Amino acid sequence: MTHTSRSPGSAQALRRKAAKPICAFALALIFCFCFAGCAGGSGGERGTTEVTEEVPAGIAVTGADGYSLLVRSENATEMTLSSFSTVFRALASHDAGITASDDFDLKRPSEEEREKILSRREILIGSTNRPESSATLEGLAPRDWTIAISGTKLVIAGGSEWALRDACAAFAAGLSEKEGIMYYSGPGEGRTDTSYRIITTDQKTSRVEVYDIPDCGRIGDAVWSMTYSEYNIADARARLYEGRTVILAAYGASSASIVDYETKKTVWRTGYAADNPHACELIPCGGGYAVGVASSSGNEVRFFRIDDSVEFTPVSFEDAHGLLWDPELGGVWCLGGSELALFDVELTGSGVAVTEREGYRKKLPTLYGHELQPMPGDTDSLLLSTGSSVYVYSKSTGVFSGGEGASALPGSARRENVKGIGLFPDGSAILSVPDGAFKSWTTASLIFIAEGRYTLTLNIAGSGFYKARPFSTDYN
Repeated sequence: MTHTSRSPGSAQALRRKAAKPICAFALALIFCFCFAGCAGGSGGERGTTEVTEEVPAGIAVTGADGYSLLVRSENATEMTLSSFSTVFRALASHDAGITASDDFDLKRPSEEEREKILSRREILIGSTNRPESSATLEGLAPRDWTIAISGTKLVIAGGSEWALRDACAAFAAGLSEKEGIMYYSGPGEGRTDTSYRIITTDQKTSRVEVYDIPDCGRIGDAVWSMTYSEYNIADARARLYEGRTVILAAYGASSASIVDYETKKTVWRTGYAADNPHACELIPCGGGYAVGVASSSGNEVRFFRIDDSVEFTPVSFEDAHGLLWDPELGGVWCLGGSELALFDVELTGSGVAVTEREGYRKKLPTLYGHELQPMPGDTDSLLLSTGSSVYVYSKSTGVFSGGEGASALPGSARRENVKGIGLFPDGSAILSVPDGAFKSWTTASLIFIAEGRYTLTLNIAGSGFYKARPFSTDYN
């Protein structure tokens, strides 16, 4: 993972209020100029160069002007704790003599203790109850991070968990020692390159929205949004159609549509799906395309030609919830309440021919199949959820793994009643699990398992999400 550092003298840095921290590079310049002034003489460029070489350009972490305590929030997330450990291990490897603690001591201190804590020279990691943390984080964009001095504190902060992680890594890498004193000589600010794009269905607002994580979790941060005229948006996914990105959606009593991502113009729309559509898939068929719409209450999957939104070929499938085109097998998977099956789809002169492929129908390990997604980088596996758990299905062996107390999701506890799910190539996962917001089957927050290890909750006030998935046009 990389980050791009911006000069602390940038316009953004200069616009910060006077009360905001001084960046590392600016402090280094002040340090060097003061030393040069004290050294006296008028040796010109040569004299200045000699002084710069003798004095490390950076923040003194130890020594008379150094710091005694490394502090993080008492309620730090797993990911923040990992970032905190990165800094602590780096300091310990230099034998800095700095101890570590949480910020509990400032919860209910006496006035004397409070003054002592506030005046103590500390290194603050992320969001703490010290006022310097709040002042530094104010206005910091989700992707941006800073390492700066604020009063008696050295603050390492990021606008998101990913930005904080990169800030702590930069700090650890920028430590060096000279004449028994440790200095930080790295950049004063930077920007994380980490990005996870997701697509969501929000039934409370009747919108399909696209978010970038870490930006996700803030009102108005959707990078793409479209409002639909009907209720209960159940499915949304991105696909490529004739070289352009399109968004498929299933919603309302019997509707599904495809819109151009850039222009939002309708490519295809039908009002003839079976009752309560739950999934919509674009199916390549030789030189053309078909569209499949799976409907749960209608117990049916209907297949349309891309150039016809009225005529269709129906296939009975109990409690149909999921559809996924499989480019490896050349068929479309259908997930129902108790079974998984594969169908071959072909365009005819005026319609669509659909045939179930023999030997591929499997009974689910538990009832109420709901979500069906690919496993990135693994063309032999499918990811699916039921009312009880999450499973990985091997196409070659016909075996379901996971479940029974051990979810197939890496780094997560077992998740029941998962409505939306998807994995990113690095093992990160996005899930929507109902919390009762708006309706019993929707949620106001999404669960993100970063890198398969750190569980984060992404809250978006006023939402009623049904599904959330990675934004990807790749069927695999």
